Amino acid sequence: MPLPDAATVASDHPMPHILFISDLHLSPATPAIMQQFQRFLDSDVLKQADALYILGDLFDAWIGDDDPSPFAAQVREMLHEAGSHTNLYFQHGNRDFLLGEDFARAANMTLLPEEQVIQVADEPVLLLHGDQLCTDDRDYQQARKLFRSPEFQAQAMAMSIPKRIQKAAEIRQMSGEAKAVKSSD
Repeated sequence: MPLPDAATVASDHPMPHILFISDLHLSPATPAIMQQFQRFLDSDVLKQADALYILGDLFDAWIGDDDPSPFAAQVREMLHEAGSHTNLYFQHGNRDFLLGEDFARAANMTLLPEEQVIQVADEPVLLLHGDQLCTDDRDYQQARKLFRSPEFQAQAMAMSIPKRIQKAAEIRQMSGEAKAVKSSD
């Protein structure tokens, strides 16, 4: 799917109707959030939109496109249906950096790079996940660089699914412990 810009959409609408979401942290443990997300995807608001940009952390943890769980299948199907009437774009966050082309294709989404500029009403808009802006947190930025590296991702994907689930839980726990001792600055 090509990225919509104001010039392309302007012929049909005075201004593109573009929606942005991030940090839903969907998981099987949060069914109320899943239900709200489903209602949003089924809503006229989304159906009338030209595009939905998902700016990372759609999932609390994404262990890979080969996740056979009913939860992964449900989200894929929900997005696929939404993508049949609205252009969907996905940008990785710090919780779903293993989401790949296979899931994106099956979910009717276009993957975006870490930074993407789109035009909205003749104004450039920079899209990125907010974790990139935590520049004073050197430890986090170092971990982020590691997690985004092709080598790390290949090693992660070589693990069994149960091992990836275990590692994701360990990383989330370490992250929570690290955040607890950091200042909000």
